[in-house]
Amino acid sequence: MRHILGIYREALYSPGHTENDAFIIQRVAEELRAADYAVDLLPFEAVGPRWQEAALILSMCQGPPQVETLAAWQRRGSWIINRPEAVTRCYRTSLVKTLTEAHLPFPRHLVVKTGCCPNAVEEGLARLGGPAGLWVKRGDVHATQPEDVQRVRDPERVRRLLDQFHERGITTAVFQEHVAG
Repeated sequence: MRHILGIYREALYSPGHTENDAFIIQRVAEELRAADYAVDLLPFEAVGPRWQEAALILSMCQGPPQVETLAAWQRRGSWIINRPEAVTRCYRTSLVKTLTEAHLPFPRHLVVKTGCCPNAVEEGLARLGGPAGLWVKRGDVHATQPEDVQRVRDPERVRRLLDQFHERGITTAVFQEHVAG
């Protein structure tokens, strides 16, 4: 019997959607079992050396440490669906870069470092702000808590958000113009 290992998304990266994300991989596992595959579903922290036994790994992981580990497994020969490089391409700074380079319609934005560059706030507000304000978003993964994506009009609030991101180990942020709609 062909063995498949499914790895649940980390709860941190499914705020308010843990059950929905689990349901997705559970439904996939049901279909694979019906096709005579052996499927184990585990949280990342419970995988241990079991990844080496799997003919295929289905991963819903998003966290940078987990994705880095999956990339190491892939380099050692593991076949992974939701490949680590595909996951990192969906991180916010990578995604805005890709969309811009592809000339796809996308709101104007500015990627900034969180631990420096106080003039970035003024530059961002001058270029992207206005009466509607701008969006300040964590630059790595998508939101894990409500503070990770906020519409802001006040320069001091922008600075506080950048400081809070930096304190949480988030090294980049994306300023994005507000587009009504």
